[in-house]
Amino acid sequence: MSRLSALSLFCIAAVAAERPKIGLALEGGGALGFAHLGVIRFFEKHHIPIDYIAGTSMGGLIGGFYSTGMTAEELDKLVDSLDWDDLLNGAIPHRDLTFRRKQDRLAYPNNFEMGLRHGLHMPNGLNGGHKIGLLFDRVALPYSELKSFDDLPIPFRCVSTDLLSGNAVVFREGSLSKAFRATMAIPAVFTPLEQAGMLLADGGMVNNLPVEVVKKMGADIVIAVHLALEEPTDIKSIESILGVSSRAVRVMIMANEMRSMAAADIVIKVPAGKHTSADFKDHNPISETGLHAAGDRANVLQAFALNNEQWAAHLAARQARRKQEVAVPQQLAVDGTRPEAQRSIAKQMAGHAGKPVEPAALQQSISSLMGWGRYESIGYSLRDSTLQIHAKEKWHAPPFVFPGLDFNASDLDNVRFQIGARIIYLDLGGYRSEWRTDVSVGFQPFASTEYYRPLGHSNWFVAPRGLYERTVRNLYDHGKRVSDYRTLRASFGADLGYIFGRSAELRLGYQADRLSSGLRIGEQLEPAFRGTAHTSQARFVFDNQDNAIVPRTGAAGSIAFEWRHAAPLAAGQFPQLELNASRFWRTSINGSLFYKVAGGATFMNAPPEFEKFTLGGPFRLAALGLDEMRGRHYAYSGFGYLHQIATLPSLAGKGVFIMTRYELGKMYGSTDPRGWFNDGSTGLLFESILGPFFVGGSVGEQGRRKVFFSLGRVF
Repeated sequence: MSRLSALSLFCIAAVAAERPKIGLALEGGGALGFAHLGVIRFFEKHHIPIDYIAGTSMGGLIGGFYSTGMTAEELDKLVDSLDWDDLLNGAIPHRDLTFRRKQDRLAYPNNFEMGLRHGLHMPNGLNGGHKIGLLFDRVALPYSELKSFDDLPIPFRCVSTDLLSGNAVVFREGSLSKAFRATMAIPAVFTPLEQAGMLLADGGMVNNLPVEVVKKMGADIVIAVHLALEEPTDIKSIESILGVSSRAVRVMIMANEMRSMAAADIVIKVPAGKHTSADFKDHNPISETGLHAAGDRANVLQAFALNNEQWAAHLAARQARRKQEVAVPQQLAVDGTRPEAQRSIAKQMAGHAGKPVEPAALQQSISSLMGWGRYESIGYSLRDSTLQIHAKEKWHAPPFVFPGLDFNASDLDNVRFQIGARIIYLDLGGYRSEWRTDVSVGFQPFASTEYYRPLGHSNWFVAPRGLYERTVRNLYDHGKRVSDYRTLRASFGADLGYIFGRSAELRLGYQADRLSSGLRIGEQLEPAFRGTAHTSQARFVFDNQDNAIVPRTGAAGSIAFEWRHAAPLAAGQFPQLELNASRFWRTSINGSLFYKVAGGATFMNAPPEFEKFTLGGPFRLAALGLDEMRGRHYAYSGFGYLHQIATLPSLAGKGVFIMTRYELGKMYGSTDPRGWFNDGSTGLLFESILGPFFVGGSVGEQGRRKVFFSLGRVF
């Protein structure tokens, strides 16, 4: 008997007796899965009931959200309200980071984080899934105490893959939020979910179109929605390593899709057209492709449509099973982390107990907890009137390792390259304490270490520290570099400090230095020396920018005061004061204005040459050579404009910007005869995975011109 004949018999039976139970199988496919929204919209518009639903990856998310009782209109509004780029990038907003974590991002402005917990390892995914996990928690919250997915308004299943056994895992009970998390954990993109001795990842690897799963649920008719990708027709399109590997994975997935389509009663094929699995911003047009694809099968699907009375009864039965009310949590509990951290989290989250759950406020509090840097994800559920906070610590860290590159080619005969890392141990000697060490090799090698110890539960801290560095100072004569001096510094000091929330820090300290300096190359312009220096210090640092790498809004700055009690070659004591401040304003979705001012002054006695302020080089009068202007006092200002013109592939970075800047600066108390010097620069700024990369040129007074590029901190 043909499949269509069987369908006809079912339709006749539906008229005479009970209608056939219809199951919907939704395929995974990243952003292409938004086509399922259009299919669901078609079913509702034409009164076609869905009695069972199962999906994989994005199909599991769309199907699972719909199974909670949402209407097609509600589902569309939810998807339309979400910032999918933000959900999928996984980064914690810069303003939510603790002050010390902000310092880490500023010092090492890239996306690399490694750990030493099990040897040197990267995370097992680029994204811990924290942000999208909070979405899952919000959708699943009314069903936190669900016994079985059969008790949902529409019985539901989703498929994941156990990476240890290679078997498919079908979620039919337990945490609905974790089921969503497991089915969409794309390997190498999202970290897998550990559960019951399994390591769960995207189900598409083993069953991307779960037709048999729907059949086992009890469906008489299974309707499968297949996302038909445009297959390559030219061998050149898959000649690269990435092209071949991507195609190989696709071929393996196609094999299980073909088996599933053969087992389905009806297949709705949705052509991908110009869209790809990464086009999350195109959810509306992709949804329309699903609507049209379902319309193309209307002659078959219409046979299962209910009349108005039957449809109303079907919707009423589904609505009766829907849960929207959430009990007011009377207490709060924390799991998944050490006792000290549990107490700290509970203290910060205590305000959410005893009042109705507000997802937006809860999400903001959790984002602040994520700003500590300890956790891969933090979620929530509600059980027995207890708001349960689920914290998952990073498997690879602490200790943390933040690698970094710094490359400066403002002068082709003075290229500077550094490679280094920051290593952070947490909770050594007490909860919240940190031991932070920086090591760098290259043009100017250095090593520094600091032990940060909070005083009790207050914001006060002490921080003993040490430093060894070898720096190179360039000396110029009328714009020409004539000599380089190498200075060695070994320092020991300690600070007493206070943290102002997540935005600012004040330190008072004392430092002793052992110094030596001598000519490296060029003319002998100053004597070599060896000696000690003693300094009292005060420093205030503020950071309220929205991004550590390429800020678009916010302000940052610092004020540093140092009293040099003694220093080699100094005529006597001399205080120094330096100010830096920057401000960013967003003028449009893609554009931002920025302004920066800086200045320094030396009082009483003149400082030795190696303690003078400098100007010159990228982003501090770019048309000049590195540290070309040197003197006792200085003033600098610059303003510019950033405009995003493109987006890098997700594995390569984020935005591409045109950056234009005008700068004005003057050095006082210097033998340099120049007064105010101004220049303008423009170029391209790439927010790459290795860090901000700038390539451009600068034109200044006196015919000074430079073409330069740099990798490392820009602002």
